[in-house]
Amino acid sequence: MCRNLSEPTLLVEKCLPQGSPLTRYLCVGTSVVATEETTASELESRIWTRNEDPDLLRAYLVSEVVPSDTEPWWRTKALVRALLATAIKDRNNTRAAIEKAAMTKTDDEDAMDESPPVVTEDVLGVTIENFVRYKTVVLAVLEQDGEDSGGTSANSEAALLKSAKDCFDGDDDGMLACCVESLLQNEIVSIQGILAFCFESGCGITQWWELASTCFQVAFEAFKETTQQESGFGGIMLDTTGGDDDAAEGDKTMEKAEQLIKWAEPLVQSVVEQVYKALSQVESSSKNKFTAQEVDLVEGLKRFLLSIKSFVVSELTTTEREARSMWDKSEMSATRLLASKTSSSASAAAELLDAILEQGNF
Repeated sequence: MCRNLSEPTLLVEKCLPQGSPLTRYLCVGTSVVATEETTASELESRIWTRNEDPDLLRAYLVSEVVPSDTEPWWRTKALVRALLATAIKDRNNTRAAIEKAAMTKTDDEDAMDESPPVVTEDVLGVTIENFVRYKTVVLAVLEQDGEDSGGTSANSEAALLKSAKDCFDGDDDGMLACCVESLLQNEIVSIQGILAFCFESGCGITQWWELASTCFQVAFEAFKETTQQESGFGGIMLDTTGGDDDAAEGDKTMEKAEQLIKWAEPLVQSVVEQVYKALSQVESSSKNKFTAQEVDLVEGLKRFLLSIKSFVVSELTTTEREARSMWDKSEMSATRLLASKTSSSASAAAELLDAILEQGNF
């Protein structure tokens, strides 16, 4: 096209937005490689400056022609970085302001220097608002990158969450946890994807059990609400004190409680299985001394099970004895969790975990 124009620069000046990365396509004979950084910069402008229509943005991202050697999950990484741009800037500005305040001033002129502005708006609020606005774009990108990488939907969601964690350089787990919970509430990621993220190799998220427990509870509440709406039943509290007139309602309540138990069982089993799998991959140097990762996995699983058991029991009934009986009869009981595991490890940490489950110490 450029060869047919007397002034090729008109394509840039009249047809493309300022700074558009599409200009590189106009260079004849130039090898074009779509990079995460270039795409993220373009997306940031489209999202935060131009407030671009989600359908147009989705078409731009999904239809982009990418060389076969492009890094996996490049769309996901670029989109996440663009959507988190305000949060990243706020974090960087805050860090710079703190570092500047900690510096020793040597003269009055230095003391008058202005500190970087700290964003005062609701950073988490506006970030999640844009995630929701561009939800269709996020889901389309996850699907496309998932197909290119041959992974499951949980793998795609884990890649999205890991991209978000990388944007904060691992030093803002509080903001990350709030983002993850909000994404779950808005059905952008699932509890399965979050659990996959918690155990992803090299993720390194601190106190994974807190994030997993919190998100489990959010997902549990959502499932409970959906079950109630579909059945027209207004509550799930088990009342074992009623008379014959309450028998039918009690049966119905018990049925809903059993549905919640069945929903929770595979998720709890999945966490136990992934902990054992992770333990089998840890290189332990001593039988008498656990590595930090082994302690994190074993103690984390114990705390996770304690938290989930307490939560589920409190949600099912006002009679704790009845609820604990339901738990002990489920696939989440200690003996059944131990019997259902398929991964094994000869490490001392795995043996300790076996003992914890055998004794039901949670």
